[in-house]
Amino acid sequence: MSTKIVFPYQFKVINKEEVADPVIYLDVVTKFGLRKIGFLVDSGSDTVVLPLAPYHFWFNFQPDIKTATTLGGIEGKGVTAYPGKIALQISKEEFNIRCYFVKSNTMPLLGRLDIWDKFSWIFDNKKKLVIFEVL
Repeated sequence: MSTKIVFPYQFKVINKEEVADPVIYLDVVTKFGLRKIGFLVDSGSDTVVLPLAPYHFWFNFQPDIKTATTLGGIEGKGVTAYPGKIALQISKEEFNIRCYFVKSNTMPLLGRLDIWDKFSWIFDNKKKLVIFEVL
């Protein structure tokens, strides 16, 4: 039997209409200890993405211009991104994952890199749940 971790959908209002918003709150290891960060579960995103501000401070991350790259799809154009690593704690297990810190006001995105090899994602729209199934 596989382990499932269940997250209820969040909701937002667009044009006076409630819309499901698959944002999940995960414990992340920071210089302040474990902190919860809300990530938009985005199966269309290749990577985990965090805005530089304020998260570079949370992780003691120093952007290095030599490693800068451009990620597309954010803000409808490319944004400057710096590779990094963070540790997520999901169901009391810690996972070290690669991520990108971006010069953008985007919300944190939970993309596929280093996540899909550990979990299957199920969007249960009937029950309004995001389900992570451990592989």
